[in-house]
Amino acid sequence: MQNETIPAIISVADELFQEIERSSEAGTPTITSDQLSRLNFLFDKNLSRALQVLEKSHVKCYTAERSQRKVFQVQGSRQSAQYTVFPRHYCSCQAFLYVVVGHDNPLCKHQLAARLAHALHRSHNITVSDEVLAELLLAF
Repeated sequence: MQNETIPAIISVADELFQEIERSSEAGTPTITSDQLSRLNFLFDKNLSRALQVLEKSHVKCYTAERSQRKVFQVQGSRQSAQYTVFPRHYCSCQAFLYVVVGHDNPLCKHQLAARLAHALHRSHNITVSDEVLAELLLAF
């Protein structure tokens, strides 16, 4: 059974990511100390791990031309590790099963890094056809 606080945390996080994205669209692609403090409260040690991933610019966002569907690819700690990430729902890393599913944490570090990269406009954006996106998903 999912922890009852997880939907509330996700809801608060959604609003916070939207706030960060609005400030980024206004020309200030940074996180304020207040936003960082709130993110730290929500995500604890996963935030520092996600910020390390973001710092290394290891987040790619594939967007399908027609449908505008997005899927992220986040590089793991090892160079060879690439994870498919749907920021609100799924990550292909092993930790996702233990950290998110098994222990009722809201997001793994890869999901959090993808959400931060998107909000801060710091992901490598790649536009592909819907067919190519489908092929990429099958390959991931």
